[in-house]
Amino acid sequence: MSAPEIPATAIRVRVLRAGTGRAVPSVTLTVLDGEGSQVARGNGGDDGVFRTGLPGPGDYLLIAAAGGHEPRSATVTLPDPGEYDVELSLPGRNGGVAGTVTGPGGPVDGATVVVHDVRGEVVATTVTGGDGRYVVTDLSPAVYTVVAVAPGMEPVTDSIVVDTTGDTGWDATLPAPVHAGNGAQGRGRSAGGNGTLSGTARTKDGRPLGDARVALLNGDGTSVAVADTDAEGRYRFGDLPPGDYTVITTGYPPVADVLHVEGGQRYDPVLGHPELT
Repeated sequence: MSAPEIPATAIRVRVLRAGTGRAVPSVTLTVLDGEGSQVARGNGGDDGVFRTGLPGPGDYLLIAAAGGHEPRSATVTLPDPGEYDVELSLPGRNGGVAGTVTGPGGPVDGATVVVHDVRGEVVATTVTGGDGRYVVTDLSPAVYTVVAVAPGMEPVTDSIVVDTTGDTGWDATLPAPVHAGNGAQGRGRSAGGNGTLSGTARTKDGRPLGDARVALLNGDGTSVAVADTDAEGRYRFGDLPPGDYTVITTGYPPVADVLHVEGGQRYDPVLGHPELT
């Protein structure tokens, strides 16, 4: 039995994810000749490599497509018989989050929705329309903390996972205010100048929570400061202009509260997984 014939002209295409250099597995490659006729089509392996024989030297159009990535095409010229190595990069496809913010009276117009990454940095901010809906686009696949805030209502926050399959749905129902902050205590007023916000993050059973991330937003949803608690759960923000702030604490499922800072303010967030019922 004779060995299989090796084509005189062949191409070996390696497909990588743009920006990471990682192989894109199971990529689909289509090869068209100079007249637009399909001459080869198949799937790459786990190593992102696709190899095929071709009719001969000439110009070819390569089209690569894979789930979670934007398709990419490239023209290559093969001047002589032989096997050629080609490398393509596919941009990753980003996702988003979308939903509706409602309150005691129905959809909330003008609610602020803020998305934080795992470092506590604000990556996106938007405002709901008259129907309470919002959309945030172009988020890289990752875990995020999202918070919805509106005047006269308690904020709501949660962790979400964004992938490349479409917008992650997140609806928020903002309750009417029931307290002046979870663990918030005033420590005097100031007739002028800036204030401070400090406290200790704890678990539901009272243990100090180290390495929790505390993010502070001003009234329009802009990130003001981010701090990590120390080994005893303590944090502190200084030089804060008087006003209302949203405090988001992560480390367990996130919690959020709206506080008024004027002079010295103490806020002790309590974090823990919700109890099963």
